[in-house]
Amino acid sequence: MEIRGATKLFAASAALALSACGGGGTGTAFRPEPTPLPPPPPPPPPQAEAVTIFTNPTPQDYASVGVWSNIGDLSTPPYDVQFTGITSAESSQPKIRYTADGFYEVQLPGDGFSRLIHDDSITNPTSGNTVFELQSQMNRSFVITGSRNSGYRYSEMAKWARPDLDFAQTVDMGFVAFGTPTPADGVPVTGAASFQGQILGATDLPATSCDCGFPIAVEGTVALNFDFGAGTLGGSMSMALSSGWGPVPVGDYNFVQTVFSPGSTSYSGRFDTSLSGNNFFLGRFTGPSAEETIGAWAVPFNFQDGTHQAIGAWIAKRGQ
Repeated sequence: MEIRGATKLFAASAALALSACGGGGTGTAFRPEPTPLPPPPPPPPPQAEAVTIFTNPTPQDYASVGVWSNIGDLSTPPYDVQFTGITSAESSQPKIRYTADGFYEVQLPGDGFSRLIHDDSITNPTSGNTVFELQSQMNRSFVITGSRNSGYRYSEMAKWARPDLDFAQTVDMGFVAFGTPTPADGVPVTGAASFQGQILGATDLPATSCDCGFPIAVEGTVALNFDFGAGTLGGSMSMALSSGWGPVPVGDYNFVQTVFSPGSTSYSGRFDTSLSGNNFFLGRFTGPSAEETIGAWAVPFNFQDGTHQAIGAWIAKRGQ
């Protein structure tokens, strides 16, 4: 009897199993609903292209020459631009470098080095962007000219600005030209060459078209004529005020009191004017064989109501 009972129990269990698996019987098979797959993650936001200044950069400290000044409190009328403390001292100019990690870093006077990044007001910046800020320091702008688009290989210019370090309502503003320095044995010591280039700068004339004060910019050209064998330099700079109606010429300035010697990687001088104010220029060669040059300058000029001051930078390249 026990054997027959066990047999019947086994048979009943087997029949139930077959029914659950769809085999035999008339019951409906149980199939659990598959678990739905989670939705795919959203695509990552587009990555900004790397900051681009030079076409094929290599890790290095760039040579730089510049000029900067405090330009006063431009937050309230009458928006007077007042250049104070103009300096071109090498120790007081921005330093620019390209790191082994593939980043440009900038050190403004009195600050530490900080990575150059795209300005956060630029949407989806590309490698053609020229408006930057410093990553670890607030309210520091650094705007380049994009000189590589004009055929320059070793030189660039930039305008920079920041709140004054004394935490007043005043602003520091400067111009810097920088590039790959020419080595000591790279400057020709025979022959002559002419360099043609462009300037970038600003004046103490205020523009108030936006209900705020800012210095009127200047543009223009520069020509430098070197006799490498004799160690002499001549040239001139042409300057015009930038405006919405086109440039307004304000003067042509010949070089005087120039300082240059055979084989030197640097030069300096003044402009031919009797006006009072900061009056100087200084420069360095860039490129393996002095193919280009960078410079910084300051010059007083007459315009309408009297004498005014301009400061800026230049880059130029050797003619063929």
